[in-house]
Amino acid sequence: MLALWSCGRRVSVVQVQRQIHRALRAAFTVAKTVVRTIAEQPALAVPRGHTSIAKPKPKRTQRRPDPLASVTIELRGWFEAELWHTARELLERLQVQYPGAYPDGQLRTLQRRLKEWR
Repeated sequence: MLALWSCGRRVSVVQVQRQIHRALRAAFTVAKTVVRTIAEQPALAVPRGHTSIAKPKPKRTQRRPDPLASVTIELRGWFEAELWHTARELLERLQVQYPGAYPDGQLRTLQRRLKEWR
């Protein structure tokens, strides 16, 4: 039998194998415990102070009348004729054709509309 030196003393191969076996067994025991603990946890934890998981809220509906409803067909025609125009350019065109009716604040609304059309 071979002999190894460890910390100034002689150790046999069998003793080393036993020590490795004990260390591996301890590691596997810890791993099993971790897996068991994770498996026992619920998929979604309920936040403190709540009795159940909240259901997703429905998508918000339109709250105000569409400010571009009266010119939507005209805007759609301009957009489809020249797809490269931006919402800013189309809004400026609207402002020239209908002075005072469509302020700069309608830009984001028009951008959302173009996003839907694209």
